[in-house]
Amino acid sequence: MAAPTPQGPLEADLARRIAETGTLGRLLRARAAEHGAAPMLIAPSLLRPAEPDGLAVTSFAAMAAEAERLARALVAAGVGPGDGIGVLAGNTAVTEAHLVQYAAALAGGVLVPLNPRHGDEDLDHTIALGRLRLAFAEPGLMPRLAAAITRAGGAARCIDLGDGLAGLTADADAGLALPEVAPEAVADLIFTSGTTGRPKAVEHSHRSAVATGAIFGTALGLTPDDRHHHAVPFFTSSGVHFNPLAALWAGAAMIVEPAFDAARILARIATRRSTVLLSVPSGFLYLLDALARAGGDAPDLSSIRLWNYGGAAMPQEAVLALARRFPEVDQRQNYGMTETGPTGTMLLPDEVTAKPGSVGRPMPLCRVRITDADGRELPAGEAGEIEILSPANMIGYRDAPEATAETIRDGWVRTGDWGRIDADGHLHHLDRLKDVIVRGGLKIAARRVEDVLHRIPGVFEAAVIALPHPRLGEDVAAVVVRTAPDTTEDIETDEDFIARLQAAATAVLADYEIPRRVFLTDALPRNPLGKVLKTELRRQLAGAPEHDRHDLHPSHG
Repeated sequence: MAAPTPQGPLEADLARRIAETGTLGRLLRARAAEHGAAPMLIAPSLLRPAEPDGLAVTSFAAMAAEAERLARALVAAGVGPGDGIGVLAGNTAVTEAHLVQYAAALAGGVLVPLNPRHGDEDLDHTIALGRLRLAFAEPGLMPRLAAAITRAGGAARCIDLGDGLAGLTADADAGLALPEVAPEAVADLIFTSGTTGRPKAVEHSHRSAVATGAIFGTALGLTPDDRHHHAVPFFTSSGVHFNPLAALWAGAAMIVEPAFDAARILARIATRRSTVLLSVPSGFLYLLDALARAGGDAPDLSSIRLWNYGGAAMPQEAVLALARRFPEVDQRQNYGMTETGPTGTMLLPDEVTAKPGSVGRPMPLCRVRITDADGRELPAGEAGEIEILSPANMIGYRDAPEATAETIRDGWVRTGDWGRIDADGHLHHLDRLKDVIVRGGLKIAARRVEDVLHRIPGVFEAAVIALPHPRLGEDVAAVVVRTAPDTTEDIETDEDFIARLQAAATAVLADYEIPRRVFLTDALPRNPLGKVLKTELRRQLAGAPEHDRHDLHPSHG
């Protein structure tokens, strides 16, 4: 796999350390030797004793020792190099899920995180691609796992993440040798979010997984003094790569929530003294709303040094609101995708207000370019497809050689995103290529329209999509969640709100960019990472009336 040539001593040193580390097993053993009894993971657990807030603490030394025992049990159970080890779990069993992750790495197996929110068809599809030898699940999900494996034509042994996991580990043979694992061996199979179709299986090597941790840990400036806090589901790229591996690389503790709950997260920051919080942008909108509702009773958040967001566009109004409320706390926006580790670019604290709309410059050891439809690199200022070159890039898509060839070009990952690089080298993510609206031959970036709508009072969230137009080809439609009024006297009718929204947009946008169709809803449909499912919006609204209050079934999967 191609990787950029290091530029300068810092990148050279980071590349050297990645190469010397090589595998996830070696990384875990090294950090256990360095940090011993220090907390590695503070998270829900089925087996470890919970502290008063419901979370259990696992040290670096304990995680490494338990992963070694479980790895030997996996080998004794027949797991060989490249065999899939599935995990079907939510974050209520995330301690055990990470234990399986590291044990699989030490045993030479391939971690296959399965999404419990998938429908049966997608679950069967991911299990078939995983080629599972063993599969673990939360006790309540065991019947579903077994049924899916049978439907997919597999014969994997199913083990629950409670007593079953404990029994398997207890029976491990301490004298059993573990295999040598090569850095280029497949470490995990992470499925794309499926926002545009059936999930694809992204293969990452140990080398690319270690690079992900090194790049993110360095880009975020994490240290052993940090407590990196998030509520991301385990089965996502950020759940198994970005968050845990960045913290592991830095020797920092990681705090994981059972699920996203704004009030609970704020309270936990105060009691656990979190220093870094990672969330998708919608999460920060809910956190700001919870803080406003708490008023003078808001928890003490003085331990926080960094708000980190990614996965979607952060409304500039939310950036400014965070800056006003927490002027001493840094903000960073990161951009990447499952196929890149998800490494890519990062917008630094002094740029989040100075460079609105930008997602930053390349992270360490990453390179970004803009290309046209023929693959030619474009100069600064011109818009085209964003491509990323990184040592954290995927091997490819499993069992999909054509899709792999379409996505990887000379080692660069074609993101499918539309963007430009400005004269200062900052990347501006304009939209998904599939989300660029072409109205009467004029191209409109949905994200640009969304940014304008988010500035309008009364707009809590907005998603902009293309809907069919009989003459122009496509038209601009906005799906909007209104903020709750402060009092009953402040209630504005839906019709008046839509008229005000369109009038406000007219003052900023070109006439062809103004949403002609506006739909109001109580929540937007999202995937587990918090990304808006625009495919679902387009499907549900294709035949809807001109303006409407529409039930969009916000929960998905």
